[in-house]
Amino acid sequence: MSSLAMPGVAQSPAETNAVATLKLEPIHRLKAVGEKVRFVTQKEIEFEKPKPAVDRVAFRAVISSRWPPGLMPIFQVEKTNRYELRRRPPRGQENFTEPLFFILPPVEEPDAANIAGRWDVIAADSGGSKKYFGWDLAPDGVELSGRFDQDTDYRFGFIAGGTWRANAIEFRVEYIEDRYHVSGRFHEGRMKGTWRRTDDFDQGLWEATRGVEARVIPPAGETIPLHEWRRGADNARHYDTDPDWKRAGWEREPRPLGRVWRE
Repeated sequence: MSSLAMPGVAQSPAETNAVATLKLEPIHRLKAVGEKVRFVTQKEIEFEKPKPAVDRVAFRAVISSRWPPGLMPIFQVEKTNRYELRRRPPRGQENFTEPLFFILPPVEEPDAANIAGRWDVIAADSGGSKKYFGWDLAPDGVELSGRFDQDTDYRFGFIAGGTWRANAIEFRVEYIEDRYHVSGRFHEGRMKGTWRRTDDFDQGLWEATRGVEARVIPPAGETIPLHEWRRGADNARHYDTDPDWKRAGWEREPRPLGRVWRE
């Protein structure tokens, strides 16, 4: 993508990719303020001493500064009367919002792990010039969002309006004033496809591979679904690993957010 050119000599993913050590840490539920419940990490408790006080450890999840391959990012979004846990950040805040934690996809979405997380990308323009960068991808059902490597100038671009169906991906890239259309397919651990500027100024090919990542996490057999309930009267939210949690006026969403680790 020629308009995303970076200064200096481009390095390959093998030269720049650092091994990430994945951590499994407790996720704490704070005591409710009315119906407003917030989740915090152990680090937040130690350094920020949040109030209200901690109610209990709700579950365990992966904490990582780098998006791990195969895991789903979970973002915590504050609303007027509630906090929401989402698999995608608010529209337009993809580059300004960090995931609170990472979890496994739900069993209902077995292919989501194929595309979720960090990818190292090589893109060639029509003149054969190559650029190296990273994508962080977040599938949510058939929808796809994400962002570019936040440690480089590519952080000013973000992924919007994407879809993920039958190993085929398609999304838009917005980079300052430029717009791109990207499409491709996943096959045997790799993705490749084509890109073009929407004004047809340039086009080319791209290929994405997984970086070398340390995956020190417990097996999936030790996980449990994290469910979401909504209350129709005020759209409040409740999150729990107990599928039988019930209160009058609350309805459980049919699809869990994903799978967390038991406390």
